[in-house]
Amino acid sequence: MIKLIAPADNLAKRSLMVVGDDNQSIYKFRGAAVSNILEFQENYSGCEMITLLQNYRSNQPILDAAYKLVTNNNPDTLESKLGISKELVGMKGKSPVKPRAIELETLEDEVEWTMQKILEIVASEPQYTYKDFAILARANSHLDPFVLGLRKYGLPYQLVGNRGLYDREEVRDILALLKVLVNPLDAISLYRVLNIDVLNIPHDEISRLLSSARYKKTHLWEVLSESTHPQIQALQKVLGDFRGRITKDTPVQIVYQLVSNINYLNPYIEMETVENQMTIKNMDLNRVKKFEIDYRNETKEIPTIVAFIDYIELMIQAGDNPAQAEIEDIETINLMTVHSSKGLEFPVVFMVDLISNRFPTRNRTDEIEIPEDLIKETLPAGDPHIQEERRLFYVGMTRAQKYLFLTYAKNYGGKRDSTPSGFLTETGIKTEQVDSSELLRTQTQTGLFGVGSGFREPKIIKTGNFSPTFLSYTQISTYLTCPLKYKFSYILNIPTPPNHALSFGSCIHNTLRDFHIQLRFRPETTYDELIDIYTKNWQPLGFINEQHRMEYFENGRKLLEDYYRKNMPLKVKPLEIEKSFNIRINGIKFGGRIDRIDPLEDGGVEIIDYKTGGAKSQKDVDKDAQVAFYALGAIEALNLKPKKLTLYYVENGEKITTTRTEADLENKKKEIAETLEKIRSGDFESTPGMHCNWCDYKEICPFAYRG
Repeated sequence: MIKLIAPADNLAKRSLMVVGDDNQSIYKFRGAAVSNILEFQENYSGCEMITLLQNYRSNQPILDAAYKLVTNNNPDTLESKLGISKELVGMKGKSPVKPRAIELETLEDEVEWTMQKILEIVASEPQYTYKDFAILARANSHLDPFVLGLRKYGLPYQLVGNRGLYDREEVRDILALLKVLVNPLDAISLYRVLNIDVLNIPHDEISRLLSSARYKKTHLWEVLSESTHPQIQALQKVLGDFRGRITKDTPVQIVYQLVSNINYLNPYIEMETVENQMTIKNMDLNRVKKFEIDYRNETKEIPTIVAFIDYIELMIQAGDNPAQAEIEDIETINLMTVHSSKGLEFPVVFMVDLISNRFPTRNRTDEIEIPEDLIKETLPAGDPHIQEERRLFYVGMTRAQKYLFLTYAKNYGGKRDSTPSGFLTETGIKTEQVDSSELLRTQTQTGLFGVGSGFREPKIIKTGNFSPTFLSYTQISTYLTCPLKYKFSYILNIPTPPNHALSFGSCIHNTLRDFHIQLRFRPETTYDELIDIYTKNWQPLGFINEQHRMEYFENGRKLLEDYYRKNMPLKVKPLEIEKSFNIRINGIKFGGRIDRIDPLEDGGVEIIDYKTGGAKSQKDVDKDAQVAFYALGAIEALNLKPKKLTLYYVENGEKITTTRTEADLENKKKEIAETLEKIRSGDFESTPGMHCNWCDYKEICPFAYRG
C-alpha cells in the first residue's frame, strides 16, 4: 500500500517518513512481516536513516539484558544488516536495581513469591501504588493462578486487554437464564440458574430436586414444576412470564428486564468493590444492541431472543471470546499477556511461567502450508517462530522501568520437572533458586485450588475516591438532577435499556450530519439521497413493537422532508458540522460536540443545536445550559465568537435563538468546577423527585420516588 501511495521512483513532490523497530515486530499472526522494516532501505535506496538510541523508560541493566537477548536474532536484524548500533542508552542515570531471574519449586510457590514481592515493594517504596505493578504472561490461561493469588491476599487487580468475557460468572449466569427461557429442558443451564445467589434457593432444595429427577428418570424441569418451595415457584413465575414474550420483545428488552426482575445487580451495587464494578461493566448491553442492529440490517426482520442465543452459541463454538471489562485510572494491579502490554510501561514488571513450550510456545504449523514461492515477504535465515517469540520476550522485558522479575517454577503439576525458557539464559541474568521453606506463608494451604484455600475468598477492596478524567454537558446535567444517578451511570456503568426517543434523536442527528457533510462535496444532493442516508442511520432499538417503530420511522421521514424543503438550497454554508471541543477546567477535560456552526456576516458565528423533542419557549431557551456550555467551548477551544446560540427544533422547523454574556459563561465555568469538586468529594446523595418516574434506574434505586 505504501509503495502505491508513495512510489520510490516518484517522491519528488511528496515525502515519506517511516518509524519502526524490528526488535518489537510481534504481530506476525496478524499478517505483519518484519521484512517490511528490514527491506525498507532496499525499496527506498535514497532514504535518510536516523537511529533513536536514547531510552527514557527503563534503567540500564534492564536495557542491557534485553539487548543481549535480542541480538540472538542476528543476522536477521536491522542492526546486523545495516551495520548500525541499536544498543539503547538509558537516560535515567545509573541504577543499583538489576533485573532478577527467579526459580521456584512449584506453581504455588511462584504465585506466593510474586504476591509477597508486591507487598514488599509497596511497603518499602511508598511512591508506588498498585497500578504501578504488572504481571505479564505469554497466554491468558497462565494468569489464572495469579488471579487467585491476588484474591487470597485481597489485592485489587484487573485483567487488561484479555479475552474471556464468556467465561465470566455473571455472563454465564445470564446466558444460562436465557437458555432456560428458550429451552426449559436444558438441564445444565437450569442447574446453573438454580445456583444463582440472588435467587436464594437453598442448596438442600437443589439437591432434593436433582435426586428426585434421577429417581423418577425425568427432566429436572418437570420436577421443578412440582416443587412447592416459594423460591422455586417465584423462579417459575418469572420464567413463565418472560416465556410469553419470547417472540414479542427484542433481545435487549428481555435481557435488561430479566436481569432487573430478579434483582441480579443488587449485590454488586450494595458492595462497592473493584470486582463488583468490573462485573457490572461486563454486563453492558452494547453487544446485544449491536446484534439487534446487525440482524435487522441483514435480514430486515426484528430479532428474537432465540436468534440471539443461537448467535452467541455459534460465536462461542467458533472460538470467539471478547475482552472483559477494564476500569481506567484505578488503583489495581494489571494482569495481561505480553502482546497486550505493547506500548505500556510500569515501574514493576513480573514476567511469569517462563518455561519451555510456554515461552517460547510450540510452533504450530499451518494445516495447509503456503508454498514459499507464493510468500511475498522475505523469509529469515533463522527460525522465524523462535525469532518472533524472542522479540515478544524483548517487548515484555522493556515494559519495566525499574524492577523486572523473570520467574518460573520447576514443577507445574506434571510428572517431570519443567525446562526453563532458553530466553532466560540469553539475557545473561543469573538465575536465583528460592526454596519453598524461604516463603512466609500467610496461612496453611491445602493446595492452590483446595476447598479450604483462601484463594477462593476474595476480600473486599473499595474502589476508593473517584475523580473523572472527562466531563460533558450530559454528565453535568445528570449530576445536578441526581448525584446517585450520575454514580450509577458513569462510575458503576450500570447498563440501561435502549430508549426509543434516544434512538430516534441519535438517528436524526447522524442523518443531518452525514447530509451536510455530503453537501460540501455535492451541493446538488437530492431529497431521495437524504432519505437513503436516513435509512442507513436508522436505529431500531427501544421501540415497543414494529408498529411503534414504523410510526417513528415515518415521522422521521416527514420531518426530514420539511427540513429539506425549508433549507435547500442552503442559504449559508456551515463552517463546521459535528465539531468536537475540549477545554481544561480544574485539571480535567470538559468537552462536547456542536451539531453545527454557521458563519455570520459580522465575523461571529451561530451555534446550532438540533432538537427532536417539542419546542421550548423563548424563556426556557434563554435559560438553556447546553448552548451556554457549547459557547464556552467555541470561545476557549475553537477561538470563535458565538454571537447567536440557536436551538433548531427539527419536528416543526422552529429556530429559537438566544445569547450569553461573558458573565453568564464565567458562571457556567464555575458550575463545572463546583460540580467536579462535589464528585471528587464523593457526594452522591440521591435527590428523589418526579424525575425518578423516567429514570432508567428507578427499579434498582432504593431511594426512588414512588408517589
